[in-house]
Amino acid sequence: MFSIQKKEFTVEYKREIIRLITEEGKKVSDVAKDIGVTENSIRMWHQQYGENVFNDRTI
Repeated sequence: MFSIQKKEFTVEYKREIIRLITEEGKKVSDVAKDIGVTENSIRMWHQQYGENVFNDRTI
């Protein structure tokens, strides 16, 4: 029997993925496929971390 391992990503990584989509115009489907997660996962990350993605960047 096979066990499925859950991938865990840091908040910083999730924010970078959101940035790729929001700033660079990457498609959610393409990014999800590239990193091996579902589109829904990325959408959930955006809900969780999207509002604060750029708040802690030094300008």
